[in-house]
Amino acid sequence: MQRTGPVVALDGSTIQFGLGLEKVDVGCGTFWGKDGSAWGAGTISLIRADGRRQMSVAINLQRWNKPDASGRPQPHPIDGALTALYRQAMCGGTTDAEDAT
Repeated sequence: MQRTGPVVALDGSTIQFGLGLEKVDVGCGTFWGKDGSAWGAGTISLIRADGRRQMSVAINLQRWNKPDASGRPQPHPIDGALTALYRQAMCGGTTDAEDAT
């Protein structure tokens, strides 16, 4: 499941995906997990490769980004808040060097 290859995600980005697992590299480690959505709700669950941190988040509203004149979704404050939440959940308040010990 951890043998990955490049896959184009729904948002157009390229992710590393295996047999049901996505590989996510962040500054504090490599995480494995899955996200998904159905009818406006979404979930994401990740575990760090060494098992020291796990994160599961469920969101009951998605698609809050209003499109610009060309139809591209524009950034919204929720995006920044979720990024901060994910970073805190995955990496805590440690630096990379502290987390590696």
